[in-house]
Formats: sequence, structure tokens, C-alpha cells
Amino acid sequence: MRILLVALQAPAASRAGEWPASSALSAASPGESLPGEARTEQEQALALARDMRDAGRWAPLLLCHRNSWLATRAAALGLPCLGIGEGRAARLFACLRLWWRFRRQKYLLIQTFGVAAVRWGARLTAWRRPLGQRATLLAHAFPVRPPASDLPRSSLRHALLAAQKIFCGSEHIRERLHDAHCNENTARYGLPGERLERLSPCLDGDDLRPAAPAPAGRMVFAMTESFLPQSGAIVVLRAMQRLLQQAGLPPWEVRLFGNGPRCGEIWEEAQALGVESRLCLLGPQPLSEALRGSHVWLAPGEADTEIPAVFWAGFVAGLPVIYSLSHLHREYLGQLRPCLPLTAVNPEQLAEAMRRLLLDAAARTSCAEQARQAAAYADSRAFARRVRERYTQWAEAWGWFDAADREALNDPHHAAAPDAAAPPDMTAPGANVTPPHADTSQTTDAERPSETA
Repeated sequence: MRILLVALQAPAASRAGEWPASSALSAASPGESLPGEARTEQEQALALARDMRDAGRWAPLLLCHRNSWLATRAAALGLPCLGIGEGRAARLFACLRLWWRFRRQKYLLIQTFGVAAVRWGARLTAWRRPLGQRATLLAHAFPVRPPASDLPRSSLRHALLAAQKIFCGSEHIRERLHDAHCNENTARYGLPGERLERLSPCLDGDDLRPAAPAPAGRMVFAMTESFLPQSGAIVVLRAMQRLLQQAGLPPWEVRLFGNGPRCGEIWEEAQALGVESRLCLLGPQPLSEALRGSHVWLAPGEADTEIPAVFWAGFVAGLPVIYSLSHLHREYLGQLRPCLPLTAVNPEQLAEAMRRLLLDAAARTSCAEQARQAAAYADSRAFARRVRERYTQWAEAWGWFDAADREALNDPHHAAAPDAAAPPDMTAPGANVTPPHADTSQTTDAERPSETA
């Protein structure tokens, strides 16, 4: 089954080897992704391409910018990739190569990621229209942010409506697209479900190593994307002030990573509260570097467009995590409540949670174990398998193959390891709920040449 994965985020927004900061928050246009968002969109495409290549009878092809993070990672993993160079001529040449590659392909599924790829997907679908109404299935995906604030009047809406399916990374995105009337006329496609489908994004944790236990000397609390609106950084500063007023605590400090419009405001607030001696304001760094020296992860933000790494990084690294129960975090976790959730994001609750982890080694150990169990919710292979199952259902509905082909597609000669066993009981706070899509299968990356245009 041929699948084209289109992720055309600008190379500058997500350079190879870096975890970019969302410093261009107010400058992003409706046709561009923010830097951290661009990296997230490319991670989803990479997870799908790798899983499908390893799964057997799937033939994925990545379409991305030549110097992007995705192109670099695809080359390292040996994934088929068509890189687009700069300029109109390079884009035209890439279009010709795509047409030549798929001109005789009876069926093709096109999956786009982010705003920049929407029009490409619609254009490629239009080119293949002479092959038949059901020769091409187009799906868009928006893992972090809805495509435009004025979508009903946007020229992008026509390209959005060319898709039979749209994956929404959160209920916030789904509601925005539904309000823009992007969920209409779904029955005529002959596909199961609605056009707008919820699909929480994953986090590529291959570069994130489990963090070392907290030393006896000093405990480091850390968070990323700290200088954006609704990040919760101000609440962290006020919780720090309360901790400083308590005697008998071991040494500690707080590190805020990232970049954004509130950096100066947060530093001035820290000076006004008298906590600057325990605070480190650090710029954007690779996520693996930010986690390496951290012992507790903070995720007190409540933004609907928060990138997954802000919340999931601490879980994937096996750190104790203190987090808000925002709408987005509730969607990520379902009924699970591992580690230390904040029922209300206020300085008193946050300071009490930080104090507990400072003084109670058993609580730190328990929270770290719960975090490792909950990380299965963000597992890239489990995410890819869920998407692959939906693709198979759609292709069956359109008559692309029968039930025997479906069985071969989902489990040909590639025998996945059994799912992870149910996690041990999670002591309060938290509930013993097994992640519904936990997947611990191990895969091997085969070598395949990449292509560049």
C-alpha cells in the first residue's frame, strides 16, 4: 500500500539536532507553523514512516524540505525521502518526480502534517482525479494548533475540504475546525466515522535517555517553553517564594528553558519576589540536554496549543512530574493520574508538591515509576500503529483490498512483541489504569536510500 507523508515545515523552524524554541509566537502567519510545533509535526511523520516501513507491506515516502530536521533523521534511519530544495524550480521538479512516481499507482493515500502541506495535498489529489474518485485518499493532520483563526474566510478552507479525513491533536482543534464547518458532507465519502477524528500526538523519545536519580546535594526542578503565555512560569516563581520561607529544606533550584515574549517579564517578577538566586533562565536547548541535569519536571501550563514535549518529556525520561490538569493534559492521560497532578494551578499547591518531593525519597521513587508507566501514552510506535489501523479501515471501506490483505498489512512477517503488562498499582495520587494503547514492540531500522530533488 503506497503512502505519501507530506511534512513541509521550513528548515529554519526545526534545524537538525535542535529542539527549537517558540520565539516567533506573535510573528507566525496562518500558513506557517511555530518552531516547536514544526518539530512536533515532523516527529509524527517520522514515527509513521518508520513504523510502516518496519511493518511489512507498506510503502511510505516522506516529502519534506531538504535541509529540515525530518530529512536528516530520515537519512539516518534509511527511510525513503524526497527532499525539496529552495525556489520555485525545485518545487516544480519535485512535483514532476511525484507525478512520475505515482502516475500508474492504482491507489494512493496522502497524509499531510501541518498548515504548510495542506495545499500540496489538495493539489496532488486533484492531479490524480482522472484515475478515479476513490483512487486517492487524502488526510490532513494538525497535532498542535488549528490551521487559521479566520478559517471560514480563509483561502485554505477549500484545500482543507479536499480531504476525506482530518486528524485533530486535541479537542480544541476539533472544535475550531467543526465551528468552521469542516466536518460537513462526510457520509458521501463512504468512510467510517466523521471527517474530524481525534488523535493525540506522540513524542519521539529515541534521543531522551532516562534521567539519573536526584542526588543528595541539590535538586533541580525544570520546565521548557517557559516564556510563552499560559506556561505557568509566574505560578512557579510564586511557589518558589513560598519554598524560600520554609526552613529545613535541602538545596534546590529551578531552571526555565525556552524563549519567548515573556522572558523579561518573568525575570522582573523573579527579582520582585526575591527568588532570582534560586532561578536559572536558560535559552532553548535540545530536550535531551534539558532533561539530563533535571530531577523533577514541571508542566503547570494550561495552553490549548501546548506542544507535547512540554508535558510528556518528564514522563518519557522517567522523572517525577508535577503538572496541571488542563483540558489538554486530561485528554492526554484519559483516566490516568500519575505522579503529582495539581487540581488547581496556584502557588500553594505547587509549593506543597515541590516540598513533598524535596523531603520524601519514597515519593520521588513512586512518581518516577508512575511516569515510566504513563509514558506509553506518548509512545511513537503505539501512535503509528493506531494510525495504521485507521488507514486499513479506510482502505477496506473503499475496496482497496479485502480482509485477507488487511491481516497481511497489519501483521505480515513482522511479529511484534506482546503488549506491556498492566502496570503495578499506582499509589495516591494516581490511579491504576493501564494505558490503552501501550506498545513495547522493538523494531529494527533497515537501510534504504534517500532521495533529494
